[in-house]
Amino acid sequence: MLLYLPIFFPVLLLLASICDAKVTVRGAVILHELSGNVSISHMGKGEVNFAVNQMPVSMQGLIGCRANNGSYAFLSQSNRSTILFEGDGSFTIDRFEQVIPGLLDWQSSQKETSQSRVILNFREGKITIDNREMFDTSQYLVETPLGSIQASGALWQMHISFDSGSQRFDFRISCRGGLVRFTDFTGKTYSLRNGQRLSGAGSQSNPSIEVGAIAERTNNQIQLFLELAKKYSSSASNLADYESHFQVIEHNQIEGNKLVGKSDKTSRIPIVIEYSKDPPAVTRFRGEVKAPSLEEMDLF
Repeated sequence: MLLYLPIFFPVLLLLASICDAKVTVRGAVILHELSGNVSISHMGKGEVNFAVNQMPVSMQGLIGCRANNGSYAFLSQSNRSTILFEGDGSFTIDRFEQVIPGLLDWQSSQKETSQSRVILNFREGKITIDNREMFDTSQYLVETPLGSIQASGALWQMHISFDSGSQRFDFRISCRGGLVRFTDFTGKTYSLRNGQRLSGAGSQSNPSIEVGAIAERTNNQIQLFLELAKKYSSSASNLADYESHFQVIEHNQIEGNKLVGKSDKTSRIPIVIEYSKDPPAVTRFRGEVKAPSLEEMDLF
């Protein structure tokens, strides 16, 4: 029996690692309500106009959304986040990865059950996002024409308008809970917590910025968002609607940091840097000639 122990334990560890393996998928979204002129496009495909009587509509998580002035769309994501987007403007979800959630874990909690990473590109309009139910280790990054936003367990809103004549932006970021960090293109970071608002105006590269308290109208707008979230909380919690649109991502397709587990030093891929040959000279080589000697100077 002792003779087989060196073979038995490695096999046992291998089986344990296989059972504990996590599957990474591209997340999904559900469109619960829209009003006015709203178009949704799947990544790399044309726009689709949905009718009100089609709601709710589930779809793969990489989407683009465009809404005209006075129009809006309310969506939920498979990482327990919700979005209310109001025109005139557009946004895209450029990246949405998550560890596939287990059914029992999902049903036993209203919070996120597996880590996720989202990169959303917001260009213009008004967007309200609630990611308070996400893991602290999950990532929600919003790229804008004025800088990047990282929200950690936050309920927040941003409004961007652009005047093409003067090439000036006006924008506001309001935080109703959690922590929101805005980093402009100069590298300066502003942190907002519950009840704080950041206002900015000016050029894309150097707007003037001030921090103050949330305006009353913003509180009213966020209250509308909370009412929609409560109204659609049941359908937003239906895991089966999301699962039908999950797309498995191979490990070699996942960029950046891993979503799960501790770093495994043995699984790191070595980086090999190969130096290429020097390119041919663009201009001919020009040498330097030393000054002539006294004897040589007599020749001139």
